[in-house]
Amino acid sequence: MELDIRVVMLLLGLGLASTQAPQMLSNMGRYNSGIEAARERQENTKALSAMELALKQEAEIANRRYREGCTMVNTLETETVAAAIKDGEPIVDGAYRAVHNPNKPNPGHYLGANVTACDAHGKTTVTKFDPTKGYAVAAWIASTRDQTVIGMAIERARKQRNGRFKVPGFSNDVTNKQGVQ
Repeated sequence: MELDIRVVMLLLGLGLASTQAPQMLSNMGRYNSGIEAARERQENTKALSAMELALKQEAEIANRRYREGCTMVNTLETETVAAAIKDGEPIVDGAYRAVHNPNKPNPGHYLGANVTACDAHGKTTVTKFDPTKGYAVAAWIASTRDQTVIGMAIERARKQRNGRFKVPGFSNDVTNKQGVQ
């Protein structure tokens, strides 16, 4: 008789389990989804941390370039107006406009390879020779937001140009730092 009760209890347990199986599977699915979401958040956090570290290292490189006296870039038309660094583009060496075609600069007036240059907007570069173009272009760009080092570089450029160096769109008084960004 004792065996029969065990069989009955087993059958009742199996019956009960079969009615609860969908709920159990649903709970397991939610649990697994929670684990996946937590893993995804952890991966995103790691990626953001890596990005923050890379930006910090990039800023340190840019700050060092500014402090060590990078060449401040200027427009093609005049050496007294700041220009922006563009990846893969040449950097003009001083004021120059081609005599026969003002829209096409002469590669002989670009900075050469391995020159550290910077702009008034926080971007720095070390130029490299581009064999497809036949002249050096901006490469290995690093950026900073440190207004102090940028302002010092602008002031250095002004002294080199007898006080005539303007940064379009910004206050040209770096002593008050209102417009330098």
